[in-house]
Amino acid sequence: MLEQAQQVLEFHGVADLLRRRIAGPQGAARLDALRAAPRLPTAEAAAASLAEVGEAMQWLRSAEQPEGADVSPPPQFSGTADIRGALERLAVEGAVLDALEIRDVLGVLERAEAVRRALRSQRRRPLLAAYGARLAEFKPLLRELSGKILPGGEISALASAELSRIRRRIESQRRSVKASLENFMRKSAASGALQDDYVTIRNGRSVVPVKASWKGRIAGVVHGGSAGGQTVFVEPLDTIAQNNRLVRLLEDEQREMLRILREITERLRRDGPAVGDAEAVLGELDYVFARARFGREFRCCLPSFCRGEPRLILERARHPLLHDLLARQGKQAEPLSVRLEGGRHALLLSGPNAGGKTVVLKTVGLLALMAQAGLPVPADEARLPWFEEVMADVGDAQSIASGLSTFSAHVSRLTAMLERASPRSLILLDELGSATDPEEGGALGAAIVQRLLERGAFLAVSTHLPALKAFGFRSPAVVSAAMDFDEDSLAPTYALLLGVPGRSAGLETARRFGMPPEVIEQARKTLGKTTQEASLFLADLRRRAAASAEAESRLRARELALAAREAKLERSAAAQAEQAKEQTERRIAELTRALERRHRQALQEAVEKLQAADKSGLSRQAAERLAAKSQGALRRQMQQAARAELGPSASLPDRPADELKVGAQVRIRSMDACGTILRSLAPGRWEVQVGRLKVQAEAGDIDPLEPRTEPPAALPAGVRFDPAPRAALVPAEINVIGKTADEARAAVDKYLDDAFLAEMPRVRVIHGFGRNVLRRELSQMLSGHVHVAKHYDAQAGEGGGGATIVEMRL
Repeated sequence: MLEQAQQVLEFHGVADLLRRRIAGPQGAARLDALRAAPRLPTAEAAAASLAEVGEAMQWLRSAEQPEGADVSPPPQFSGTADIRGALERLAVEGAVLDALEIRDVLGVLERAEAVRRALRSQRRRPLLAAYGARLAEFKPLLRELSGKILPGGEISALASAELSRIRRRIESQRRSVKASLENFMRKSAASGALQDDYVTIRNGRSVVPVKASWKGRIAGVVHGGSAGGQTVFVEPLDTIAQNNRLVRLLEDEQREMLRILREITERLRRDGPAVGDAEAVLGELDYVFARARFGREFRCCLPSFCRGEPRLILERARHPLLHDLLARQGKQAEPLSVRLEGGRHALLLSGPNAGGKTVVLKTVGLLALMAQAGLPVPADEARLPWFEEVMADVGDAQSIASGLSTFSAHVSRLTAMLERASPRSLILLDELGSATDPEEGGALGAAIVQRLLERGAFLAVSTHLPALKAFGFRSPAVVSAAMDFDEDSLAPTYALLLGVPGRSAGLETARRFGMPPEVIEQARKTLGKTTQEASLFLADLRRRAAASAEAESRLRARELALAAREAKLERSAAAQAEQAKEQTERRIAELTRALERRHRQALQEAVEKLQAADKSGLSRQAAERLAAKSQGALRRQMQQAARAELGPSASLPDRPADELKVGAQVRIRSMDACGTILRSLAPGRWEVQVGRLKVQAEAGDIDPLEPRTEPPAALPAGVRFDPAPRAALVPAEINVIGKTADEARAAVDKYLDDAFLAEMPRVRVIHGFGRNVLRRELSQMLSGHVHVAKHYDAQAGEGGGGATIVEMRL
């Protein structure tokens, strides 16, 4: 009965809304699968599908924000062709694709490569990034076949050297044929044999128009005549041989083009499974983003499915088809909220005719179907059970062909529902108990609702019958609800009020639709006093419920506003903390580079002082004290720089005393030199032997080194040791002229590693001029390279635009 419910609830209309947001034929094919099998197999599968849609919705939302200018744009899926037929032919060994089919397949692969690149860096969207991981890299294949098929579907002359040669000969031969015909026309002009002085084509041969009266006097072959019979088209005898050579060349061209098509087809056939996967992935992604765009435009939420106690909760839900219809008229659909929880499984709707009861039933049912199909639903919140059955008895079920009255047809369907109902069922019953005596219909309706509740099913029922309204008001498992209407205008507002039954307001509705006033007045007199009092009581109850609902709505709106403000403040605080962290890290990096320069300078000064001491005869102890003094001064400079950069409380961290001991091999950071600890001078202060120097260092300036071990006699198999190059061994420039872009990028990347290890401050990359391909590719690589501080074109004396100067980040 699920298929019947999908038809009654107009699920196909939702599929039509999605089709408007599908970009390519691959997505359209995936949408066709939704029509064939709308429901996913399990709640887990639906939740996983919705999670993908959630990532896509977040991506679209980020790209739409003004501050999202640096957000990478979502992938595009338009502009591709349907290649299912081509893929079927690729699966047949020996079949050859035509040029248009090859063009379409390559177009899909280009789109797949672009999508793969777009998804490759989406670490914050792992579900979408997983689709990118499923796409093979088609860049080598596209590069290999690039330019062989032109956009119009023709085979390019560059597809092979032989085709290029043949086409040059064809053009030459056509010029020869034209020259022969022009020569013939010049000779025949004086005789008056020509009907006109132009060359045309008949039966694939170049011919000239000749007067029919000269038909037998011109040496040549006749290839037909004009419709009026006044002209015949003659291929002169002198041109026949020229045309024959042209025909043979055209045949050679066709054979070569067929060979090229066969070769390209075989190349694609080798990657046939990857091509098929790419088409499938593009279709899935197009479908994901179509649902995401639908979710954004219809202000949808991602529904969730109950794991524990079953409950059906819809907050501010809208019927998507009604929403779309009213939006095109500049109007808005009235949202509705339904809460069936805490053992309450039935919603009993009453209220005026044409007040929207059927729309409520269809909204509940349709949103349940959409959730189980993995679609976002137009609501602020949606929490639903996983329904194995969705059954609907909505509308007039009368069947003349089967001899059933309206009531008989309703009873037939209700009987089937009673047999199939279970805790995994959602049942929608419109005008239950109608089309028969109201008293008997009300009693039957109450018994049916009671039986369905005993089976554990969820229900949404509409009725006008007082007996059924009374049953709903008394039953703890039923939530009574009324469709609101304006007391003054007596027009429906289509708002749903929970907790109270509604009055039918049949007389008011009849008057609104033009019933004569005297008929309405006679009907009022006929109504019993009890009925009128009940009607007035329901009206008062409805007004109180409306006021309570309005107060609850204001409270909920305030709660949502406060929650949104709190979330905004949390996001702002997190962003500020992240920004402060980035600024601190950046300042620390800058400070580190500055201190490294200072310690190099201090080390050089210490060496110079030691050398000067040797020359001047200064004692070794005095020289060491001088070096230690220089080191201490450097230490103080580093502390001052740290406080200036990072705040008054900043200082260089001290090393825990238990990590350092006499005899340990250590590195002094401020000197960038290694040595051995000789003794402890004071807590946190050590004397270290560095070469010929004895220096004093703070624990925070000392890093312990790993103990040295004897190297193995031989390296393990497959392991190679490459020592860092010395500056003298690394050239000051690299020449990549003649290399492909990928080869040049790899060579320059390796060269920059060597130059960095050799501490070379500036190098030159020679790439030449050409078509600027190498220059553009290398510039893009250098812009994000970890070793590059900046790069720019060389001066005229260093190669100008044919070379790039790179300043290293040391």
